[in-house]
Amino acid sequence: LNQPISFSASSNPVCSETPVIFNSTGGQGTYSWDFGDNTSSYQSNPIKSYENPGSYLVHLTYTDSLNQCESTYSSVVDVQGISGNLLPEGNSLFCSSSNISQPLYITTISTANPSIEWFHNGISVSNSNNYTVNSNPPNHNGIGNYSVILTDSNGCSNTLNSINIDTINCSSGSGWCGGGSCPSLVPLSYSSNCNSDIGTKSFNFSSPNGNTVMWRVDNGSVSSSLNYLIDFNKAGVYNVKCLDSGCLLGSEEIIVPVVVDTDYSVICDPLNGNQITYFFLDSSSYILGYGTATYNWDFGDGTSSNLQNPSHVYSSNGTYNVNLTVNYGAYSCNKLSTITVTDFNVSYSYSGLECENTPTIVFSSVSSPTNIYTWNWDFGDGASSAREMPRRTYFQSGVFTTSLQVTDVNGCIATETNPIAIEQIPLINSVASLGPLCSNDLPIDLSSVVSFNTTNGEIASWSGIGVNYDSISQIYSFNPLQAGGGSHEVDVVITDNNGCYDKKTIIIDVLCPQKPKIFGESEYCYDINNSQISLFTEGIYNSYSWYKNGVSIGSWSFWPYMWDNIGVGMYDYTVEVLDDNGCTGFSDPFTLNMNVSPNTFSITNNINPCPNEEIIFSHNGNQNNVDYYWNTLPQQTTSTITVTAIADYAYSVTAINEFGCESVSNSIIIPSEIPLCGVLSGCLCDDEIMNSTGLIDITGLNNSWQYSNYEWLFNGNPFAPSQNGSSLIINPLDTNYLTICSGSITLAVTDNNGCSSVSKSLKIEPNCGGCF
Repeated sequence: LNQPISFSASSNPVCSETPVIFNSTGGQGTYSWDFGDNTSSYQSNPIKSYENPGSYLVHLTYTDSLNQCESTYSSVVDVQGISGNLLPEGNSLFCSSSNISQPLYITTISTANPSIEWFHNGISVSNSNNYTVNSNPPNHNGIGNYSVILTDSNGCSNTLNSINIDTINCSSGSGWCGGGSCPSLVPLSYSSNCNSDIGTKSFNFSSPNGNTVMWRVDNGSVSSSLNYLIDFNKAGVYNVKCLDSGCLLGSEEIIVPVVVDTDYSVICDPLNGNQITYFFLDSSSYILGYGTATYNWDFGDGTSSNLQNPSHVYSSNGTYNVNLTVNYGAYSCNKLSTITVTDFNVSYSYSGLECENTPTIVFSSVSSPTNIYTWNWDFGDGASSAREMPRRTYFQSGVFTTSLQVTDVNGCIATETNPIAIEQIPLINSVASLGPLCSNDLPIDLSSVVSFNTTNGEIASWSGIGVNYDSISQIYSFNPLQAGGGSHEVDVVITDNNGCYDKKTIIIDVLCPQKPKIFGESEYCYDINNSQISLFTEGIYNSYSWYKNGVSIGSWSFWPYMWDNIGVGMYDYTVEVLDDNGCTGFSDPFTLNMNVSPNTFSITNNINPCPNEEIIFSHNGNQNNVDYYWNTLPQQTTSTITVTAIADYAYSVTAINEFGCESVSNSIIIPSEIPLCGVLSGCLCDDEIMNSTGLIDITGLNNSWQYSNYEWLFNGNPFAPSQNGSSLIINPLDTNYLTICSGSITLAVTDNNGCSSVSKSLKIEPNCGGCF
């Protein structure tokens, strides 16, 4: 239950710019104040000061700390004081060389005669109704800041805006100052009139020289025209200036005594049958002290009033033109306003889908013509709300009787009732699951995934990442490749002819196949005897299919290797694999180059290649972009070389082209040296080389039969008869023995390669007489 709460102000009247205490009747609890001027407080008894006079609606919300019951209370506070403006507003500039005599004017929304206090630079200078700023060169003591405080008959004061009077150097005679070489000022001709039914006053100035000139009012903006039409919506005294070619042509002071404006408020009386009373307010602006004001209100129904702020009760509803004419001194103007008079009532409407379990239906009301304080909604399903524009979701279908009761700030009550029909949402029978899918699978038709009743024109629509709609076939599909890997929420919405709908969500898992990699050599050199290449991928898949330039070259299960025989050229190999999820993955192309090798060539020699012989080798390789290298030390690159042959060495040339491919020539092999170092040589006593039979035995080569020529020589010539045995046997009893001992013995051998060699000489000394 709401707990009663109220408050009161500590002073009466409440004055602007004066602190006032708002005393509440509540106890322990929380407080929320709204003072009606965009300020607030959370204190129980706050202190508030209003800057400007006026009527403010103060609202308090109180929550009891014990039972959390909430209570509210509102009241209009009339803040006394006289609001207005000090003119001319802003910053007024005068020539520093001239005397200043600038009247200051006060405009208010009241014709009352307040007490006035004028301030110059914060110091009180006058209490008269009018004030003129007088300041003379060279000191100009009168310039500076001016302000004024108005105090009404209740003693409530209000400080108006501040203005500034200042000087500038006008010695050049330029700008809005005049003087100098500029011509004398001329009067500005104009016409003025009240804008009937609007309440403002217009002035139409004409250019004094017939040219387009610059116009300016006080310190306002500048405009350029031949004729200057300006409309004033605030009373005051204004200075209109005219400028041409940098010279001030003229300056005219004009007076707007009053600008008529009106306002009204509406009060409903709950104790008098909710009677509506209109309170009309004169909100015109006046020049203070201009004269006596009289008022004529025409309420548009044949009745009138001469009060400044009258009230009126209309006898019938309708639209009325309310006219206020103000006569102020010698000036008169009027303001026409149109109002619509109605009884205190309420109506409301709602918007949104009228379907069960469908957020949300928004209720909004139109009440007339006073300010509503509370709203009490009944939605017909057991739920209610105290909000101005509530939202409601009905969880069951059916027809519900809704109602709204409003209470205005004066306690008047109005009620309205309306039915609302809530429709049943479509019935979804089932939604099948999908997946997991592979990202490179084909799009899937979603038509068969959902089952629903079609008794009221139900149709299905799908949404989500990867969902596409074909407007021709009117089919929704899910594209795994477009969706990408991961878990995706896909929604299906079934909508009937009433706009009611139901939604289901399924999760589709899309798997990204593993991307295999190809390993192996990417550069090969063509070999006519072996043109096979080999590649392989990871051995973690279930099957492998290899492609060369997009053409299949074979498939294997659980075997990641591939062999292929190719010719010279560039080839792109790819592999397609099947992983454990059943998804097919494709590798990036693996580019393999089978490069051409250098042409076949050969080497030749000028003589029979024997060890230690000086031999000239040549090769016939002459292919462009090919380098040729002999396997000699140091390495040589000319086509012909001369070398001293090394036994047991194979001489050859390697050709290398720009691809790094090699071709090797034939080899020329130098045979082994004949092993004659083991044959006896030097000077030996004959008894040292005699065998057990008393014969001299000179051992030769064990494999003498392998040589094409094998002969013992005496003094470089063959023995007679020739001696070709493996060993040379000499009988000391031979009659030629001493002759043999007087010469030298050698062994001459020619191998099967045609290479010849002679052993070192052997001298036999009989009786060892000459070997010492």
